[in-house]
Amino acid sequence: MELAEKLEQSFVAYLNTIDWPDSLKDDSGSLRIFAGESDASKDGQCIACVAEDNPTEEPSNSGNCVFSFRCELRTPIAEPSPVDDHKAVSDALENAIMSDSLADLVNTAAYAKAVANPDDFADLDNFCLYPVISRTPIREQSEELWISGRALSCYCMGIKG
Repeated sequence: MELAEKLEQSFVAYLNTIDWPDSLKDDSGSLRIFAGESDASKDGQCIACVAEDNPTEEPSNSGNCVFSFRCELRTPIAEPSPVDDHKAVSDALENAIMSDSLADLVNTAAYAKAVANPDDFADLDNFCLYPVISRTPIREQSEELWISGRALSCYCMGIKG
């Protein structure tokens, strides 16, 4: 599993440990929280965890990288207006991302996911998110969609020794 995917899957694992409003659940009660690189349908209200291209390796040849990363809530604009649902999930996402112990929470969730699902996520056992460098608010709107969340600068490693 490449490092960008480990970062995405680790945040998905962490966010799945949180109690979310019902609007973020599908008809079966499953949370709609996705890694950016997945084949899951992301229509409807959801949270996407996306590691952006072109990380910076620091220091050189270490395997440690700084990623631009987006953790964003996407809510389709519809009738009746889902603005209250968007605000409730957005507030919960803000609290989750702004936690002082974010790196520890993400690392713990990643390791637990690796142990629980070794066939699919064994590579997460060697992932480590260091304290997040920055957390910039995201707030966008188009004719079809509201987007809220945070753009993060994440320093992490994930190479087997």
